[in-house]
Amino acid sequence: GNPFASDVSEIATKVVLHQRVGVATAILFGLLTVWRVTRGSRLTRHEGFLYTLMTLAGIVVVSVTGYLGGHLLE
Repeated sequence: GNPFASDVSEIATKVVLHQRVGVATAILFGLLTVWRVTRGSRLTRHEGFLYTLMTLAGIVVVSVTGYLGGHLLE
């Protein structure tokens, strides 16, 4: 549980947003891992492009998570 979940202050809102983006990041990379493990090196060209695109999106989401975490105390 998150002790900020029912709080409506500005810091609580930032903490909850940071937590949700972090969970979304974990889910995205978890799904990408399962996809890569199950498909292995048998990805088609289209799948490889989509996998790379989703990985880059994951990197963006990790960056956003870090940015939000860095601004929790402002």
